Amino acid sequence: MKIQIICARAINMSDKFQNRMEQTDCQSSVVLSKMNVLKKKIALNPDKAELYYELGDLYRKNGQQNKALQCYRKTVSLKPNLVFASLNIGLILSGQMKLNDAVNVLEKALLQTPNNFNLLNNLGVIYRDQGRLTNAVRCFVKAQIIQADSFAVCFNLANTLREMKQYNAACTQYQIAAKLSPDNHLVYIGLGQVYMNIGQYDLAVNCHKRVLEINPDNDMALSNLVNGLMFVCDWCELERWDQQLDQATQLAIKLEKNPEEMPFLNICRHADPKLNLAVAKAWSKEIETRVSYIKSKLMFDVRSIRKSKITLGYLSNNFKDHPTSHLIYPIFSLHDRNKFNVFCYSYGENDNSNYRVKIKRDCDKFVDLRHYGDEDAARHIYYDQVDILIDLSGYLSGARPEICAIRSAPIQIRWLGMAGSSGAKFYDYLLADKIVIPEHETRYYTEKIIYLPNCYQINSNDIVINSAKKEKKKYELPDKGFIFAAFHTAYKIDANVFAIWMRILRKVPKSVLWLMPESQMAERNLKNAAAGQKIDPSRLIMAKKIPKDEHLSRLQQADLILDTIAINGAITTSDALKVGVLVLTIKGKHFASRMAASILSTVGLSELIVDTKEEYENLAIDLAMNPEKLDLLQMKLRKNLNKMPLFKTKRFVQDLEEIYFNFY
Repeated sequence: MKIQIICARAINMSDKFQNRMEQTDCQSSVVLSKMNVLKKKIALNPDKAELYYELGDLYRKNGQQNKALQCYRKTVSLKPNLVFASLNIGLILSGQMKLNDAVNVLEKALLQTPNNFNLLNNLGVIYRDQGRLTNAVRCFVKAQIIQADSFAVCFNLANTLREMKQYNAACTQYQIAAKLSPDNHLVYIGLGQVYMNIGQYDLAVNCHKRVLEINPDNDMALSNLVNGLMFVCDWCELERWDQQLDQATQLAIKLEKNPEEMPFLNICRHADPKLNLAVAKAWSKEIETRVSYIKSKLMFDVRSIRKSKITLGYLSNNFKDHPTSHLIYPIFSLHDRNKFNVFCYSYGENDNSNYRVKIKRDCDKFVDLRHYGDEDAARHIYYDQVDILIDLSGYLSGARPEICAIRSAPIQIRWLGMAGSSGAKFYDYLLADKIVIPEHETRYYTEKIIYLPNCYQINSNDIVINSAKKEKKKYELPDKGFIFAAFHTAYKIDANVFAIWMRILRKVPKSVLWLMPESQMAERNLKNAAAGQKIDPSRLIMAKKIPKDEHLSRLQQADLILDTIAINGAITTSDALKVGVLVLTIKGKHFASRMAASILSTVGLSELIVDTKEEYENLAIDLAMNPEKLDLLQMKLRKNLNKMPLFKTKRFVQDLEEIYFNFY
């Protein structure tokens, strides 16, 4: 499954006049004296708005936000066109996470002065915080017309366009912002994220290095740099920065702060469930803090009344041509409608793919939440009376766990997205199996583990094996020789597994390794790494990304799939098995490194699961050098495809429904 790891926190920038909430000693005799003077003046001039405004500023600067609010509100009641009073009300309310209230104040102020730059820019920031991205862009564009040389509005517009996946437009705005403020590291963080999103990983790496030149202690850039280096397989550079990121993450956890390293990136780098949990807990704590005001305001009740049907809500940003949909799309037509209502809540792009069309057609209700803020999205799910909400994204790229943190459903379950714990209290359960999460490791999960009887992964039963499968020339493969394949996203390929692959090639004459790293820089680095280990780089055959059905046909040209070790192939593994190609894996030490072991076990091929790197290397060579052994295993796979549970989709759905039904 290709997963964009990067999921750095959003950065907003309000105008410096408003964003500076100076903290001074509230016991200062000077400040108290000024306050007393102003209070006396107000007593003599109770209708003078400017006096209340000045007193509000003193309260604000001393951190007495509620008293400041009272003064600013009195100011506005006396003099509605005193814009900065309204602006400060909006900013204080925003800081208290009262976003709807803040928006109401600033929108009302804009009616008085529709072309006020500061109002437009700050309203745009709050709209963005709400998830109302189209409204935010409208504000920023209008503000930019008024003040074209404003770094703040240009930067805010760029961030918002990036979130809307308008990457070319975002890139242009970041580049303009960089000219306005060449040494502002935040620009290069945002620009680096855009380059990651569009697969220009070399440019992303350069951006994050630039950040660290300007600000060597910026852990967000450090995390994103490590992420980028993994995608381009630059292992020499990675070794240096890996150590720094480890130190930064460990220090943040020690100080009970939120590390900048994303939970899934930590899972990719360390097969250590205890450490993975610590990072996830820190992230979940920040999420819970961020939505605490919304949650307390909504006060959703916990519904437990038994109804004639249980309403299921599936939540994802990947209801499109994406590995998650490739796996899960059959479920929506197979659910028993006598027992369940099936709703889908999507906050990802609409790609109009066949997968999205089928999912929309097969569920009972499909809701597009892209233009809903977190609060409104949670309200919608709550008012739909969803009984069980199933989050399919976790903390992966583009995910919105805040919707679940608001607690819009009485039972909230995680499944598929992110192979590890969320560290959160707002997810009640995690669907797994006893291979990916053995019972003795449940202590590393904040969710209660629900064990499916077979594999955690659902698969469609559309098994596709083409008997006339050998079309090697079509895919630039040699006519003779053993074809090893490893169609994994490049970030899963590390120096250790690549060294094993090169030793295998060395010991299997005329063999080739078929890869799909999806970036020219990764291809170049992999070929250079092969040459460094005395392997002819031409023995690495690079494949391009093609549509799913074509890929499944192409995949049948391979003789054996070599799994990655730190993060296994998930759908990569089940796709290969589906078309009759064997997969060799090592059973690792955490969920993400045991996914292929679970899948292979469920199709009855435990012979292809090993425990050590030595066994992995030896078995790969043995199967390549002894065709009769490979043939026997391929025959076993073909027999098992129709009788073992892995591709029994209807049976999987029935097992899942039994779990859901037991909650009520």
